[in-house]
Amino acid sequence: MTRGGLAFGVVLFGALALAVDVRFGVAGPRVNLSPSIPVGLYWFAPATTFEKGEIVVACFDGDAARFMRRVSDLGDGTCPSGIEPAAKVVAAVSPDVVSFGRDGVRVNGALWPMSRPIARYGPQSGSITLAPGKVLLMGLHPFSVDGRYIGDTPARAIVGTWSPLLTKG
Repeated sequence: MTRGGLAFGVVLFGALALAVDVRFGVAGPRVNLSPSIPVGLYWFAPATTFEKGEIVVACFDGDAARFMRRVSDLGDGTCPSGIEPAAKVVAAVSPDVVSFGRDGVRVNGALWPMSRPIARYGPQSGSITLAPGKVLLMGLHPFSVDGRYIGDTPARAIVGTWSPLLTKG
């Protein structure tokens, strides 16, 4: 099968899976077309527990949801805020120390890949120690809209995990 054929197959399978069950809280395949994490097919599982480094799906609310609606490609969705859930990586958990700087986001001193902020989005600055019940959610793309702009996120915003089935990159 050609690369184009494989991509078409992934998108078709994902679209059919979503057409069968559009309720987000049900386990099943999901297609990711956002560059925040690798493009491809993932298995969604509702979850309230997760690990650092895991890909999760979160429903942002309040100022974070308004910011994400304004600067990202998130559209209308099933989150209480009215936007789509977003897939991100759990970059930090309590009691990790997160530092925000011009060169990017550091977790316990280690620079998160491709986390240099875009100045016009008003990135976070300074350092925080994550409190219990807080996480830092980051993307894997230099233009991801994530914790470098919105800071920490309540862990309760995480509605599930994504496990890669077939991804590009």
